[in-house]
Amino acid sequence: MRRLIGILTLFLATAASARAAGSIETQVINLPGRGKLTLTLTPRGKATLERLATTTRVRIEIDRVPLPNTLAPAMNSYVVWAISPEGAAENLGELPLEGDKAQLDVTTALDRMGLLITAEPHYMVDVPSITVAYVGQPPPDPALRRVPVQVEIGRYGYSALKPVEASSGTSNLSAVVEARAALEVARNVSADRLAEEEFRLARVALETMEEMLARNNPSEIVLSAAHDAIRRAARATLVARESASGRNSAFRFGDELVDKASGNLTPEGQSTVEKIVASLQLLNGPARIRCSEATAAVVRRALVNGGVPETRIVFVR
Repeated sequence: MRRLIGILTLFLATAASARAAGSIETQVINLPGRGKLTLTLTPRGKATLERLATTTRVRIEIDRVPLPNTLAPAMNSYVVWAISPEGAAENLGELPLEGDKAQLDVTTALDRMGLLITAEPHYMVDVPSITVAYVGQPPPDPALRRVPVQVEIGRYGYSALKPVEASSGTSNLSAVVEARAALEVARNVSADRLAEEEFRLARVALETMEEMLARNNPSEIVLSAAHDAIRRAARATLVARESASGRNSAFRFGDELVDKASGNLTPEGQSTVEKIVASLQLLNGPARIRCSEATAAVVRRALVNGGVPETRIVFVR
């Protein structure tokens, strides 16, 4: 018990220091071309990194993991982040808990990277929260090239987010709780006003999940609905935040750029798509497209065919 209290104290101290700073230092290392490298995850745990042909395999193993809500009441998930030399954080996925143990096996394209694990309201967040749980520390090898990098954390606060209680029968369905929290996150950023259609779809997806849960549907069906609700709520949150900030102007795509008879782009429309794709290669964040509902499907298909991830495309009014 004394040992467990000590671990929790170390967790909370790490989170408190991060909360005050708004950034945290990680060590970005150059991975060797062959072999494996083991990082210590403070306060407890390890990560094994292995550079393959064009990807890096990341294997996380941690024992005696406290529940996320012991670090902050509204946190329901642990998310693993790969940190680039520029300080950008790539969401590698949720760190699943099995009792008090956690393991994750994923890949990233980065060949120079650091590691960070944070507690989050749900797993589909796009930037790390202030609640830092683990930080990757490289081995003390003088031949290993490393660079200290500051990583932004806590860009979006969750202090107003109320804890979501797990209902009866959901103790092993963490995604259900995360789905409920994801919609609350969207609501807290006024997605019901700033991203009306996306929020409506997220609310419908959550209601579908709740109905399946009430009918005692098989867990795999409930989980599928929960993941869909999380995805839609995360999208609504993204659209609402971008609409509120006004940082990214939208690309305008007029109806005249689509041939109504064939449903395909006109030559001018194809040229416009190519220009948008080229611009997006120089920009971060979502691809905000302003067009009518009648042309949205055609524009989406053209952008995806041009190499723009569908999850990055956001239509605004």
